[in-house]
Amino acid sequence: MIDDIADPIELPVWKDPQNFVIVEHVRDEVWIYFRCWEEPGIDADYIGCLHFQAVWHLESTRFKPTKGYPNVTDTDAVSYYLHVKHSTLLRSLIQNRTDNDPDWVKYDKDEYLHYIVESHDFFTHIVAKKVNFFKIDKKDQRHYEKIWEKV
Repeated sequence: MIDDIADPIELPVWKDPQNFVIVEHVRDEVWIYFRCWEEPGIDADYIGCLHFQAVWHLESTRFKPTKGYPNVTDTDAVSYYLHVKHSTLLRSLIQNRTDNDPDWVKYDKDEYLHYIVESHDFFTHIVAKKVNFFKIDKKDQRHYEKIWEKV
């Protein structure tokens, strides 16, 4: 078993590979917003969002030796986020939680997974139970105007 190998999960949109993301974190939920392209360099009429639920851990990392996450299985997908198998980060979190509360597995039986969203120079690591994707269309003025100007 090889640690920290990431499988790409294809996105149904073309995430702008050169842009940063916006991370919104409230309680145990995280939303990661990102610009999308219709074609190279041409913005789509929407932005993408990955919504993570039952979040245990969130961190951003930069200044790594490689631009992208180094241990990714092959993919033909143009745009994706990553699921890290045999995650040393997740094992460390489990060990730390067990050291502090040996009975936690009796009341928290769900499976947590380690995800990574790459953007420009950053890796955003999320350990969560669930993730969903959705688009925010330009027509949705309630969200789009506020977020679009930031991404």
